[in-house]
Amino acid sequence: MKTNHLPESISKKRIVIAGFTLIELLVVIAIIAVLAGMLLPALNQAREKARQAKCVGILKQYGTALSMYFNDYDGFGVPWGGDSYHWFKNPGFRALLDGAKPDPASPGNLMYSNRITPGLICPNATFAFQVKNNEGCEIPFSYGLNHDPFYQYNQIAPKVTRVKRPSKVPEFADTLGWMFRKSHAENLLAWQTVTTPSVWGNIFAYRHGNRAALCMLDGHVEVLPPTEVIHELVWAEIYE
Repeated sequence: MKTNHLPESISKKRIVIAGFTLIELLVVIAIIAVLAGMLLPALNQAREKARQAKCVGILKQYGTALSMYFNDYDGFGVPWGGDSYHWFKNPGFRALLDGAKPDPASPGNLMYSNRITPGLICPNATFAFQVKNNEGCEIPFSYGLNHDPFYQYNQIAPKVTRVKRPSKVPEFADTLGWMFRKSHAENLLAWQTVTTPSVWGNIFAYRHGNRAALCMLDGHVEVLPPTEVIHELVWAEIYE
């Protein structure tokens, strides 16, 4: 009876090819780990770029609402208000931004006026998402209004037609408080040390890879590092 036997050399080759030694398996795992270590930073960077792009898109909506507000109010911007009536409670601005309605129980105020839908909050503004009373997020834990050089206490908002370089004057920006000044922007680390935020803390937030998103007075949005925020934007003598 005739039997087919493979040559001994071929048989050994097949045995080697069919299985992995422990060393070979460890080498494969090590290669996968190295590749994962190389790709994860790139994936994290891509994820952060997506969040940054979303923040820019949201701030553009604020800029669009601001432009419409200028048209409706003879070129005047949104007043920042006093102790109890701040820009984010302004019925005219909120109606243009998210259609918020007046609170029938409190005439002159908006329902949930210091809160807004999560879709109009910076995706990196983690504190804003932690406060969801009345089905909304805290606006001042996400964005603030430029206080300098426009306003003094309880005084009228700026007239945009008088501003010399509106494309360089910030109006809204990433913050941990309801407003910001140049001095707040110069404190680079304050936003990272906050554990219990306050709406009135007024902290500038470089929350996009050491950059901040800012909506300028002309409605366009930029994401800038501290040096450009502090030294290249217009913070004083803005009027013709």
